[in-house]
Amino acid sequence: MTSGNATLHPTWEALKAHHATIASAHLRQLFAADPARGERFALQAAGIYFDFSKNRITDETLKLLVRLAEESDLRGHIDAMFAGQPINVSENRAVMHVALRAPRGATLKVAGTNVVPEVQAGLDRMTVFADRPHERAERMRAKGVYVLPQLPAAPPVQSGRQGGVPGSPRGALRIALCSVGSREVAPLVSALAEAMESP
Repeated sequence: MTSGNATLHPTWEALKAHHATIASAHLRQLFAADPARGERFALQAAGIYFDFSKNRITDETLKLLVRLAEESDLRGHIDAMFAGQPINVSENRAVMHVALRAPRGATLKVAGTNVVPEVQAGLDRMTVFADRPHERAERMRAKGVYVLPQLPAAPPVQSGRQGGVPGSPRGALRIALCSVGSREVAPLVSALAEAMESP
């Protein structure tokens, strides 16, 4: 596999020179010179429509980019990534982009071990962690306790009691126990503490 460092290949210099010739071009000029560029510089695949016509790009740009991809062995690097080979040269390890997006039951072997189940387990833990504050907030709202995100310049709550909740993954939260009489504060604080501590 050749070096993935694009700057080491001859076409890099050609691209730099080409850039100098089109850097000041205005899109109006490019569309006026090529009215069909909106259709020509667009692709559709896998349900995605990609329109790159509104960039300073010409047929020459595409030709040079494709040549640079070939010189850099882009296809070989993509195949190596999907095969779980160590293409992260700074850390000499496989990149996990493919495993992060792999469906359950898929196989991606790194050093002979299928890493997809471990990655899926990690994603499951992240989902539970992310959902838990929302579930707690719902339980608190059901008991009359409202959780509001604390903004840097948030105005103070005009009525009710406030308390901080440290350690929130979303930053500090302001808890406002709004519109409650003094006799109701203690039960609501107990409900808040219970809701925050329960899984």
